Amino acid sequence: TNATHTGDVTGATALTIAVDAVDIAMLSATGTADATTFLRGDNAWSAPSGGGLKFISDTDFSGTASHFDVTDCFSATYRNYLVVMDMICVQVETAHIYLLLGNSDLSTTESVSWELQMLGTNGTTDYKAVGGSDALGQKLVHQAHNSNMGYSCSCWINNPFGDGAGNITYTHANGEAYASGTAEGFWFIRGGASHGLDSVVSMRLTASGGMGYSGITGHVTVYGLAES
Repeated sequence: TNATHTGDVTGATALTIAVDAVDIAMLSATGTADATTFLRGDNAWSAPSGGGLKFISDTDFSGTASHFDVTDCFSATYRNYLVVMDMICVQVETAHIYLLLGNSDLSTTESVSWELQMLGTNGTTDYKAVGGSDALGQKLVHQAHNSNMGYSCSCWINNPFGDGAGNITYTHANGEAYASGTAEGFWFIRGGASHGLDSVVSMRLTASGGMGYSGITGHVTVYGLAES
């Protein structure tokens, strides 16, 4: 007769491994099992590939303020960053929205040469403008409407931490906003800020008359692009 087994293996003829009986240490897999690896189909522990977007910060802006700041969001860790903005509002009708890049506390910000274009919807007029060495920053929206619709966009910021004279931080963005006089439209921007010896590590959203709209919370999320 066959013995009846109990414990981690049960049964007399057809044996069954109990639930949770086999732990990681009992596996025959190669490699090291830890918080940074996963078990592949070929029975090997392996670290996932390192490329892709890496979350850095998410900042909410409620109420009104003279400007919205996201500080110390850029570093030498990544060369390229994606900034996602949602429901960025202004207090005053026809105020332009600008993006400034600067040092940690934004006591020093960079002048930007920029180009802005809007493709109007619902038969509205297109808009295009350029600016050279603009101390106000990169214009994101021309004459924003002070409503609860806000401005939303995806903005790539390239090379913000390149030290040394001649290094330039580039911005490229596309978004949608309701602008006074031009109504709803899709906005496309590009700009370059020559930051010389100072790397830019923080960003500021500003508009004449102040930022924000009563009862609306704006959001700015920053990601770094890992290359490997």
